[in-house]
Amino acid sequence: MSSKSTTTVTNSTIVAGGAAEVHAIDSAQLIATLVLENATTADANPLNGVAQAKGFGFAVAVNDVRGGASALVTDSSITAGSILVDAMQTSALTAVTEVSAETNVSGGFMPGGSGSGGSGGNLGGSGTGSQTTGSGGFSSTAVTGIVANNVVQGAVAALVTNSMLTTTGAAGDISVGAKTNGSLIATVINAVSGGQRGVGITVSFNSVGWRPQNLLFNAIDALIGSPEISQAFDGTNASGSLARVVDSTPRAM
Repeated sequence: MSSKSTTTVTNSTIVAGGAAEVHAIDSAQLIATLVLENATTADANPLNGVAQAKGFGFAVAVNDVRGGASALVTDSSITAGSILVDAMQTSALTAVTEVSAETNVSGGFMPGGSGSGGSGGNLGGSGTGSQTTGSGGFSSTAVTGIVANNVVQGAVAALVTNSMLTTTGAAGDISVGAKTNGSLIATVINAVSGGQRGVGITVSFNSVGWRPQNLLFNAIDALIGSPEISQAFDGTNASGSLARVVDSTPRAM
């Protein structure tokens, strides 16, 4: 998801008795939900009394939220009681991914005792499982896997370039400001319960202000506990805000 807001004043002359304001405001919000369920039930074969049940659940989730805002005054003259040039941006991501695999077996008279199936796993939610018990020959396998990559980025800029800003009011302030907010909510829970074989694998990458990388680079950075690979391939691209007045004359009376 990508969004951007831009407000521009270029080659202009503005005269206002009150306040003159140049605003750019952007808000990007994504709520992503993925639910994958698998349930397998097996009864004993009437000929040999053997029951087999296999359940698999796999999910790959990539959620990317990018926003931006720019307020620009270029080659212009603004005269007003007060002057405000500002940019504001908010990016928010809430990711919920749920994966479950459940196996149930019943019956069977071949040697092997009794056992149960299994269940497992989620990201950003909760996973529960149930199991039933059979007697005799059976086999049950439950396998779940989750790979999630969640990224939030935002950048804002408020720039005054080659311009004249003059206020005439008694409390005539000149303000140039930029502000950005980023939030990411991600919860990882992977639960597996298996009578004979249960496997649950979870890999999750969550970042704010970093350019998305492939899973290999993310995995290496996570293992070494440092963004060496991302920095080597110019992946920082940090979120931030910039407020600047360049080659301009601000006059607050």
